[in-house]
Amino acid sequence: MRGDRLELTGFAREDAETLAAFMRDPALIRLSDPGPLDYPDPEEIWRELSEANKSKEQCVFAIRSREDRRLLGWAELDNIDLLHQNACIGLGLGDPGERGKGSGSEALGLLLAYAFRELNLHRIEARVFAYNEASLRLASKQFSLEGIRREAVRRDGRWHDEHIYALLAPDWFAAANQH
Repeated sequence: MRGDRLELTGFAREDAETLAAFMRDPALIRLSDPGPLDYPDPEEIWRELSEANKSKEQCVFAIRSREDRRLLGWAELDNIDLLHQNACIGLGLGDPGERGKGSGSEALGLLLAYAFRELNLHRIEARVFAYNEASLRLASKQFSLEGIRREAVRRDGRWHDEHIYALLAPDWFAAANQH
């Protein structure tokens, strides 16, 4: 899947080393993972990626620069339920130089197009921790806020809310046809 500056591709084995480096950044991991920090090694990452893409419940893509094919992060659909046509979405930009430049918006657009056009999903959910301001801004541009799980995540001795957003296929297609 190709955008103006980015593309979503499969992962190559050599990407596991770069992903391991991304996952050693506690600030990045804390934005999306509620669990304790874990520093997986490249082999463990490769095994997980291989298993994930064999599953019908998960799709994980590499976010790459179209210019030099450099790995910038990952985009995923998780908890895919083909019967009810819904899934959860997740993005991570491991390259700090790509944050704040529209890369998250472009990657999200590519992933949503795949979810709605290729997988024929009806509903995509995004869960965002209240302290992840960039993701809150990104989600609020395309998704509708459905609810807040109050004090759902504990970080650094404090409780934080988790915002639950959703986007329905008819809303996405209507917005896509306006552009």
